[in-house]
Amino acid sequence: MAVSIDTVYQRVLAILNKEQRGYITPTEFNLLANQAQMSIFEQYFYDINQFSRIPGNDTEYSDMLNTLNEKIEIFETSTTFSHSNQVFTIPSSVYKLGSLYLQNTTTEIERVTPKEYKRIASSPLTEPSESYPVAVVNNSNVRVYGKTFDVGVKIDANYIKNQLRLSGVTPLY
Repeated sequence: MAVSIDTVYQRVLAILNKEQRGYITPTEFNLLANQAQMSIFEQYFYDINQFSRIPGNDTEYSDMLNTLNEKIEIFETSTTFSHSNQVFTIPSSVYKLGSLYLQNTTTEIERVTPKEYKRIASSPLTEPSESYPVAVVNNSNVRVYGKTFDVGVKIDANYIKNQLRLSGVTPLY
């Protein structure tokens, strides 16, 4: 169900005038709307964590975990990362990084912390290999170990897009 941005704007103005607060500029409205929707969007992830702890129900439309996953699903996408020296740059559009795979394979790359990587790499039994690659993720890049990356080798990644505006809604100004 799409709601017109003008309808929302007019309702906010009506509430402000009812409370004798006066006028709000379109720029202020856009800032407040972005802040409100980002707060709601982030709450979805917390709620998923909470609802996954309790058993769901068998009804088709009222299972909260399914409902929340459907809300987030529209922001879920996948992309292919290219690399420079086994370091893959994370695009700025990534809000939450999901699963990583070697391109055109079903080999999932396990995500580990730098501390875990040192422990894994120190043992010949657990060290990363081509069939068991691991990745260390920081804010701006992913470093993959266990596979020699030639020039054309890439990884596929699932992620949640950085959501700054409601889907299909453009700012007033």
